[in-house]
Amino acid sequence: MLSKLTPYAAVFLLAVTLTGCSAHGGEATSSALAPVVASDEPATAPAPTATTGDTNGDGKLSEREKEILTKNAPRAFTLTDGTVVSIDPQGPLPAEVVATLKQRMAPLGADVAAATTETTWKVLDLIKTEADHVAASVGRGIVFTFQCESSYDFESVTVWAASSSGNQDGAVQANPDGDAFNAEVQAWAASRDYEVIHIQ
Repeated sequence: MLSKLTPYAAVFLLAVTLTGCSAHGGEATSSALAPVVASDEPATAPAPTATTGDTNGDGKLSEREKEILTKNAPRAFTLTDGTVVSIDPQGPLPAEVVATLKQRMAPLGADVAAATTETTWKVLDLIKTEADHVAASVGRGIVFTFQCESSYDFESVTVWAASSSGNQDGAVQANPDGDAFNAEVQAWAASRDYEVIHIQ
């Protein structure tokens, strides 16, 4: 008797089986489609990336800020032996760079020392040209100092003089007193972030 099911019993068992599957499947569907609970905390905006050279913090570079950024960028300088060193325009020139510039300017230093009162100005023009060239390459103002013959108090005397880059010539007057001259030129250069280099 147990090995045979009546049609009614078979229908009953099939119905129970389908009901169980439907309930189980419903639970899986309900779990998969469960609503996402939104957080009450506000979303945090990413921190803005700082722009190098943006001094006023507006997130962009003005033409003036671009000029300053370019001016203050490190410079490559080649020494006499071919070594390339990096120069920070906002700091003093490295000792090896100063030594190289002195060596390169030594011929003009000798020329201006040997020049007469009448020919000194020609050599001074050449020194001025070199000062502008060096300033452009190292990124900061340059003052070359030296001794030369000049008319001082209507007499031809040896004086200390300076020639600087930019439109600054004449800011420090020639002076036969070396100590007084040096103190004045150092103070003048420090107030303008210029580098003083003696070429003799």
